[in-house]
Amino acid sequence: MSTLKVTNIQATGETASRAVSGVAAAWVNIDATSGTPSISGSANFSSVTDQGVGDFDVEFISAMSSENYAASSGSSPFENDDHMLVTPRASSGITIQCYYQWSGKRDRRNNCGIVMGDLA
Repeated sequence: MSTLKVTNIQATGETASRAVSGVAAAWVNIDATSGTPSISGSANFSSVTDQGVGDFDVEFISAMSSENYAASSGSSPFENDDHMLVTPRASSGITIQCYYQWSGKRDRRNNCGIVMGDLA
């Protein structure tokens, strides 16, 4: 495999370029409606482990350079009292949790996470 080293990238059809450091290091979409979470789509995530209702550990394919990266999450369809948490777990992965304010954690269809930072 070859490595292409660049400072900026520009996709075909785009008019603006952006710094490589501004591109997501990883993203994931997890479907948990069956009770067993599965990855519906992803980049740089290898597996999901069910830690209980609405609680998932997701592992990177390529580790982050440290635990000092930014991670964010969201869910769809989102209802009035839902909220999501994403927590970095060292350089190996993240934990995503989906909560319903009145009844604790719950499994949702689109549990999404995105990670920005430097790969190892």
